[in-house]
Amino acid sequence: MTVATIEKPKTPAKAKAKRHEQVNVWQEAHEQETELRILTTEEFSLMRSEGGQLRMTIFNDRTYFGVTVRRAFPLTKDAPEISFFHTDVREIGILENPATLSQSNLALVEEELTIRYFRPLVMSIASFKEEYGSLYWTLHTECGVRELIMRNVSESVRFLKDGRMILSDIYGNNYEIEDYERLDSASQEYLARIM
Repeated sequence: MTVATIEKPKTPAKAKAKRHEQVNVWQEAHEQETELRILTTEEFSLMRSEGGQLRMTIFNDRTYFGVTVRRAFPLTKDAPEISFFHTDVREIGILENPATLSQSNLALVEEELTIRYFRPLVMSIASFKEEYGSLYWTLHTECGVRELIMRNVSESVRFLKDGRMILSDIYGNNYEIEDYERLDSASQEYLARIM
């Protein structure tokens, strides 16, 4: 009769060291990706590609295509900090004071921010109805009449500390009410239904 012996798998010291080395490489890469990079205006330039995308060149480093610009604090009116993202996913870095940019770079940044944060002011609410779990609004804005559809009030209406309200529709469009108490009484009644 033959007896089979089962050996414990051996983990040589080299394999352990290699695994430890791989973990360290991953940790270093992750730390580099998540490390906040503060940019200075002297270390990069911006330009538009022929296709209209924003391109950012960080001198002595690399060039990013498909760059997007976001406010670091988008709901705070006077916060100057902006972030640059590569293809809207990976943050490249943050610029604390965009006013120090060259005129051409500042113009590109302002263009991008205007497009991203287009938020017409609501002058009045013409109508409001709830149907099948969705809210349907007709708004008079500074840009004309707009139809707005919302599904979840808790995610679509933001009350800000300074008295402003942001209404977001199912398509990601945002509308701003500067001070709901200054709206006409009918508009205030519509808003009271969701508060």
